[in-house]
Amino acid sequence: MLDFMSKMKSNNTTFSDMEQESAPLTPQQKRFRSSKNPLAAYKELVVGANASWLSFVFVELYALLFSALPGLFGYGGRSLLL
Repeated sequence: MLDFMSKMKSNNTTFSDMEQESAPLTPQQKRFRSSKNPLAAYKELVVGANASWLSFVFVELYALLFSALPGLFGYGGRSLLL
């Protein structure tokens, strides 16, 4: 902690200056960050850009209903639907 504080004093850096600096973004992060509609960006991330909204709803319902079921019921439900 002392090393960190001494670096801040020597550079005249404040915590607010450090908050403004951000890590560089990957191309995927840039693409989804600049999207105007967050729901459309999420749909593109989950099922792809060319998929329909119906397939997106199916994937979301599948994840909601069957992904957390343990044991035989979960295995059977996932096997039947996929």
